[in-house]
Amino acid sequence: SSILLLLNSSIAILFAIFLTSKPLSTRFFQEAIIRIAFLTICVAAVQFIAMRGGGTAIGFSPQQVSQINSGFAPSLFNEANGYSKFLITPALFLVPFFVREVAGNREKFLGILIVVAFLINFMRSALFAIALTAMFMFVWYYLKGFVYKSLGRVVFVGLTLAGTAYVFVAFGVISSEYSLYKFQTLFDFSNLGEDDSWAFRSMSMSAAIDQTTSSPWRIAFGNGWGQVYEFLRGEERQVGGADF
Repeated sequence: SSILLLLNSSIAILFAIFLTSKPLSTRFFQEAIIRIAFLTICVAAVQFIAMRGGGTAIGFSPQQVSQINSGFAPSLFNEANGYSKFLITPALFLVPFFVREVAGNREKFLGILIVVAFLINFMRSALFAIALTAMFMFVWYYLKGFVYKSLGRVVFVGLTLAGTAYVFVAFGVISSEYSLYKFQTLFDFSNLGEDDSWAFRSMSMSAAIDQTTSSPWRIAFGNGWGQVYEFLRGEERQVGGADF
């Protein structure tokens, strides 16, 4: 959608202006990411409240409207899957605040908002990405000597997040049937091969691998980004980057 493209382009330009307004530093970049995250969460909150309260889908593209009608709130992203993965970035930028005991009310409030936005747009792949990244962060902080000092806070935050997730599921705040299904079968790998989402990604990966290995030239020099297509339900679809 041209509206969604315009909004994201405007945000990218404002983000670039913000970054060049002062000497670049890790803390300054961290501040920029936090502000962008807060902006996207505000948009997602408006979408979610409008849909749950009045049945109005405030979307900036037909795909967004479809996602909102399904119970998601993709904010300024084209779909909930991309937005849930984006939320990993600001969440990880907040971790040092809590580990080093400098988290103020703003960081705590934003952390809660990120959890809420993530649960509304719950995607299992994003959760697994967080878990994998957290393992590397644990090793890093362990080498820096922060693990034992922060163990109590980590346990408290973990229990709080788990409790929040339970409340969301128990009271039906997660309104998407797809997200609810993914949440309920989070650790159920017995029917993984029968999952439609997994089957689609498996088919996409197979198509990408088959075409990439179809000739020595492609094996040596690559196949090119976006050059793999597949047919699904009578439509030609491009294999996305997430399927490689």
